[in-house]
This record gives sequence, structure tokens and C-alpha cells, in this order.
Amino acid sequence: VSASEIVDAARKFRRFPLYSLPGALLDVAATSAVIWIVTTSYGVETAGQYTQVQRLIGAPLLLVSTALFQVLLRQSAEQFARGESLAPLLRSTAGRLALVAASVLAATVLIGEPALGLLLGPGWRVDTPFLFVIVVAVAVRACVSPLSSCLVTTRKLGSLTAWQAAYFATTFS
Repeated sequence: VSASEIVDAARKFRRFPLYSLPGALLDVAATSAVIWIVTTSYGVETAGQYTQVQRLIGAPLLLVSTALFQVLLRQSAEQFARGESLAPLLRSTAGRLALVAASVLAATVLIGEPALGLLLGPGWRVDTPFLFVIVVAVAVRACVSPLSSCLVTTRKLGSLTAWQAAYFATTFS
């Protein structure tokens, strides 16, 4: 690969970083906003408890979500290149993601409090309503993120930025 080929590729695909940077910044700001809101409203201790529980519950969901994003990106790119509709893939994936999210929410309601209480000990807040709010936020993000790969595939980068802006706006609600 020559330097001129790299420059040509950068020119040809400049829309990707131009559109993805604002979306990435909105994503980071939305994630950080939750911590700022919790810290301002409830204090540093509650924010620390929130982030610890978010990591314990959210990390596995977000790892699976990230891997699924890559798989869907490849599948959707192959289907798109063949001229096939992405709607069946999106519907199927969205249904499965919703089922997994509902299962995680149900498990959180049923066994989250005793399981995390046992894991973290008595000094941590692990009551069910607190856990439920955290899991809903993480589950929504884990479901939406892989589906957004189809926006990359179809080069609807403006829609992807709008999607991230909507996520940012709903964070404050």
C-alpha cells in the first residue's frame, strides 16, 4: 500500500470519521452524563455504587453487544452487497436482543439483590429498584448498539449520528 493509496482512501471515505466523531462524542457524553447526574443529585458514594453495579451487570452485556455489532456488520454488509433487504435480519436480531434483555431484567428482579448482596457484601446498595434502573439503561444500550451496525453498512451515517443524538437526549430523561 502506497502513501497515495492511503490518501485516496482517506478522501474517498472521509464521511465515516466526519459522521462518526460527533456520534462517538455524544455516546461518551451520554454515558458520562449519568454519572454527573447521579453524583450531583445523590452524592459521590451513590455514584460509586452505581458505577460498580453498572460494571458488574453491564460489562457482560456490553461485551456481547460489541461482539454482536461486528457479526451484524459483516452479515449486513454481505446481504447489502447482494442487494438483499436488511429488514429480516434487523427484525430477527431485535427480537432476540429484546428476549435476552427481558431475561436479564427478570433475573435482576428475581435474584439480583441477593446475588449482588452476596458478591459485594453489606456495604453496597443492591436493592432491586436501584438495580432495575441500571439494568434497563444498560440493556437498552446493549440492544441498540448492534442494530446500529446496519446504518454503517448502508452508509446512513447521518442517521447514525441522529441515533446517537437521540440516545444522548433520552439519557437526561
